[in-house]
Amino acid sequence: MTPVSEKHAHLADLDAAAFLGTTPSTLRKSRVTGMLWGSPTPQFLKYGRVVRYRVSDLERWLAENGQLCSSTADALVSEKKNRPARREPAG
Repeated sequence: MTPVSEKHAHLADLDAAAFLGTTPSTLRKSRVTGMLWGSPTPQFLKYGRVVRYRVSDLERWLAENGQLCSSTADALVSEKKNRPARREPAG
C-alpha cells in the first residue's frame, strides 16, 4: 500500500484542533454554527458519524482566514475593521 502524503492525511477533532490552536469542543461547535472565529468553518469530511479534516483543507483555511501582523496593534486595528457595526439599543 502507498503511504498517504501528509497533505492528504485525515485528522480527527483532537489533532485538527491542535493544528488550528483551538479545542476539540470549539471545533465541534463550529460545525454546528458554521463559524469559527468569525469565519466560515473549515471544510471537513463525514464518514457516517466520523468526522475528519484534511491537512490541506486546514492549511487553506488558515491561509484564507488568518492575518499576518507585525505587532499586536496591527491585529487590533484589523480586528476592528472586520467587526460588524454595533447596534444601538432601541428606545
